[in-house]
Amino acid sequence: MITRIFHPIGQGAFYSEKHETDSSNVFTIVYDCGCSSDKDNLKDTMIKRTFNKNQKIDILFISHFDLDHVSKIPVLNEHTQIERVVMPLLHEEEKILLGNFYRGMGKTEITKLVESPESFFGEQTSIIKVKSANGFSLNVENSATIGIEEISQSRTIESGTRLKLGFSNWIFIPYNYEYEERHLKLVEKLNEAGIDSDKLSKDKDYAIDEIYKSIGASKRRKVLDPIKTLNNIYKTLEGGINQNSMLVYSGPNTRNSSRPHEWWRQRVFWQYCCCRNYFLDNCRVACIYTGDANLKKEKVEKIYADLWENVGTIQVPHHGSCGSFNGSFLNEGIYLCPISFGEENRYDHPASAVVAEIVKKGSIPVYVTDRGNTVMIEIID
Repeated sequence: MITRIFHPIGQGAFYSEKHETDSSNVFTIVYDCGCSSDKDNLKDTMIKRTFNKNQKIDILFISHFDLDHVSKIPVLNEHTQIERVVMPLLHEEEKILLGNFYRGMGKTEITKLVESPESFFGEQTSIIKVKSANGFSLNVENSATIGIEEISQSRTIESGTRLKLGFSNWIFIPYNYEYEERHLKLVEKLNEAGIDSDKLSKDKDYAIDEIYKSIGASKRRKVLDPIKTLNNIYKTLEGGINQNSMLVYSGPNTRNSSRPHEWWRQRVFWQYCCCRNYFLDNCRVACIYTGDANLKKEKVEKIYADLWENVGTIQVPHHGSCGSFNGSFLNEGIYLCPISFGEENRYDHPASAVVAEIVKKGSIPVYVTDRGNTVMIEIID
């Protein structure tokens, strides 16, 4: 049995799956863990209540390093035992830039996570870094397969590598896409604020207070409060500070058509205690986690074309932002489309046009917000 939960984290992302055949065979994954209201202790409590103290998390997937997707990872790391982390491979320049940016914002733990995930998680955790692959389309028969239980050391893998559970026919496929324009926007905003982005991205010891002292008086007036300045830059680039965004396919290892005898039953609980039961004769039990991907550039139905007939749930990226949404995948069937957002967010997420397109194509938008009764749970057996 598989329990998939879209947790009510608000303006952020926190999703989990528990795979179990019996009490002795349980495998747990988490995709992202963060929210924009990082001072909200209620979110810390929710995360801790989701897992028992020192419970094993077999894989933590990190889509990218924006705060609303990683701000609660320190809480998760302290409370649980994380065996493996699968994350985008960062170029050295981007690693230094993001590290200095978060250091300037006073985000010490996130700085450590970006600059040295090995030190952040500790030697008991294997770090798997996923290379970027633009314009990539999966070929189920040709992509590499790695048994998840076999991963005991840190390593780098290609986008499209299948991470397979040893006790079932289930796989996870990460796909890392790079958005160069996101990096360029960050550089532009830093330079506008009088901060030398070139030095910020090349010298890991070049702290923001040193930058403040070194710039001219006319520019210094623009950076009266370095921390406030960087916070404001972050807010203007919400969802776009980090140029990576890693998709993950979670679903059966083979196409439905190759296993016509295989039947699944799915029960779904969602918003405001609305419960639905499905008997999926076409086995569409797979989920695509999208983080803050831009579906205008990443056509998920093409990236995962060989396995697309398995997909029945697609997390709507970037909290339902219109700028990140392309509903071309909706032409392929009927989908559950969970959207994570804070009810009082400043960006008016989700966009009404996004919700309207989902409904128009016959699929189902599911709001997952700050309220506990907006949790979405899928039970698959």
